[in-house]
Amino acid sequence: MTVVNGQAPIGRKRRGRHSGGLKELGGGRWQIRYDVFDSNGQRLQRSETVQGPKRQAEAVLRERLQAAERGTAPVRRLSVNDFLDTWLDDHVKNSTRPNTLKFYQMITRLYVRPAIGDMELDKVGPVHVQAVVGGVLDKGHGKKSLRDPTPSLCRGPQARVGVPQSL
Repeated sequence: MTVVNGQAPIGRKRRGRHSGGLKELGGGRWQIRYDVFDSNGQRLQRSETVQGPKRQAEAVLRERLQAAERGTAPVRRLSVNDFLDTWLDDHVKNSTRPNTLKFYQMITRLYVRPAIGDMELDKVGPVHVQAVVGGVLDKGHGKKSLRDPTPSLCRGPQARVGVPQSL
């Protein structure tokens, strides 16, 4: 890219500090992308899928951009440990029996947190989950003990990681 007189080339617009975009995914789904900045000024790009008409997706994008402009947009990426804390406290504690909660806490403490706890949640993929499942099985826990907690543990905000079908 050639710079003329210290300016960007003609025909090429520079993006604003808080900019975003919209992309149709089909089936009434839209992907919105927008920029937020952390406390160090580092740009972080966020994306979300919005179900509904284009106007609704545009409204959500406007809200996110306004939040980023005000500085109220979340900029920190969620780690697996943070997600597990929230999941155990908000969901599991209120929807399972006490012994089930203790079992889930044990599995996450002994196997999930040491293996992938410090990873960003959106970076966790099937390979990582398989490694955790393999570690649990290697320690002598049966496949039945993985059937209950594994689907929920694998579901992050994007719910893109599934439980291996072999279990």
